[in-house]
Amino acid sequence: MPLLRLVLSAVFMIAGLIPKSEFVVVRGEKVRVQANTSIGSINCTYSSAGKRDTLFLNKAILKQDRLSIAIPVKKFSCGNILLNKDFQHTLNAQNHPFVQVDVLELNKHKNTITGTLLLMLAGKSKVLKDVSFYVITNSKAQTLATDLCLSFTDFELATPKKMGGMVKVDDDLQISVELQLCAE
Repeated sequence: MPLLRLVLSAVFMIAGLIPKSEFVVVRGEKVRVQANTSIGSINCTYSSAGKRDTLFLNKAILKQDRLSIAIPVKKFSCGNILLNKDFQHTLNAQNHPFVQVDVLELNKHKNTITGTLLLMLAGKSKVLKDVSFYVITNSKAQTLATDLCLSFTDFELATPKKMGGMVKVDDDLQISVELQLCAE
């Protein structure tokens, strides 16, 4: 369906029926969650590739046109099976098996890109406005990325405690969202 939208938009632009709008084609995504503990840090990562979607810039994104990333909590990799299970338990994966990130809006202003995201985690949702994105370019790909600082309490989650409270996890969560873009 996104490919069809892209083709139709190109046809209408060529025909001069709608004004030219900028867009990006997303070919994959990566989400990282980091939390600091009293003995180090925990890093959990999820990545996916292959599914393509088109995001138009400087234009209201209709619900059916949103980039919606549904991430199975059990697919996050935290480094070992115990950390994976702790992460799943903390996010209540039994009752809420997916973390969802929706791109509601994406705007380009000269050299900056800002947007609005909807994050749904453990049955709670939070709209994140004026999120700043930056572009990472290397020889293989171009990535649109953002770094977010949220907290367990933003989603009414208790910070995990292990070994009778000897290992404590900070309330802050560092979340990185990367959208791998197709070459133009």
